[in-house]
Amino acid sequence: AFGAGGDIVVACQCKCQEEAYEKKMAEYEYQEEMRRIQRRRDASMMESKYQTASFSSYQTEPGNERAFRTARRYVDKFDTMMQENQGLIFYGPVGTGKSFTAACIANELMDRNISVIMTSFVKILQNIQGPDCDEARYIAMLNSAKLLILDDLGTERNTDFALEKVYNVIDSRVRASMPMILTTNLELKDM
Repeated sequence: AFGAGGDIVVACQCKCQEEAYEKKMAEYEYQEEMRRIQRRRDASMMESKYQTASFSSYQTEPGNERAFRTARRYVDKFDTMMQENQGLIFYGPVGTGKSFTAACIANELMDRNISVIMTSFVKILQNIQGPDCDEARYIAMLNSAKLLILDDLGTERNTDFALEKVYNVIDSRVRASMPMILTTNLELKDM
């Protein structure tokens, strides 16, 4: 506004108004960050039972300590893992925590604003066979995530069609130089 004599009059904020504004902006930025993280979680395709998996709730036992340490290191060094296209394979019998461990990695990375998709080949095959699916676009969407976690490899039907699709997804990921994490009940020699 203009004052007498054409001077410009500017409203000044007192210290308490400035602090209140900064607090309000910090709260707004925090809420926006939480919305971004939730959108990442929604886009992750992760089963709801794994959306709360975290390292803080991880129960280490003699049989899974190595997997826990490996998973923590993978998250802590993810920039390097990404650059070097390094993935992980968690394998072993049913009920050993492979999927939970992979979900902990996914959730920790999403909390750091890194895009992750965690799904299974059973779901991928269902989606690809859907009437409105453009397979190339679908695979491109899978490759848009910085990390792709494929849970329960080997539980899909062992048909030529399924094997071809498994190969296409993995091959496209490798060609894009993007890391993957696989979980499977199969032994390495059976893969």
